[in-house]
Order: sequence, then structure tokens, then C-alpha cells
Amino acid sequence: MYRYLIPLLLMPELAHARTVIGIAERFLAEATRIGIVVGLIGLVYGAGSMAAGKQGSGATITNSLIGLIIMMAIKAVQSLLQSMV
Repeated sequence: MYRYLIPLLLMPELAHARTVIGIAERFLAEATRIGIVVGLIGLVYGAGSMAAGKQGSGATITNSLIGLIIMMAIKAVQSLLQSMV
């Protein structure tokens, strides 16, 4: 089993770090995009429910807005961390 790990140990650290950072950035971008789309769908659904007079639509809109704010905060934290590195 250890013979499979030896090439990883011989790999230059910068190349390995770039690979991991690239994967993490792509994952974060996709997760953020999906989160924003789900938040917008929830916002539209909540607005439609509110227009129809359904109970609980205010909570749906509030939760969607909180989700969108969190997604935007994630982007801000990502930008902050990238500027620090």
C-alpha cells in the first residue's frame, strides 16, 4: 500500500497545492451557483405563495433571503482569503 503513496510524497508541493486549490475553487464556485439558484427559486415560490395568500410564505421568503445573503457572504470570504494568500 505504501508504494502507491510514494509518488505523492515525491510530487512537488506547489504542484500538489495548486491542484487542491483548483479543485476547491471549482467546487466552491459550483456550490455557490447552485445555492444562489435555489435561493432565487425559493424567493419566487415564496412571492407566489404570498400573492396566493398561503400561510408561511413570509417564512419562505425570509429563509430564501437569508440563504442568498449567506451565499454572497461566502463569495466575500473567498475573495478575502484569496487576497490574503
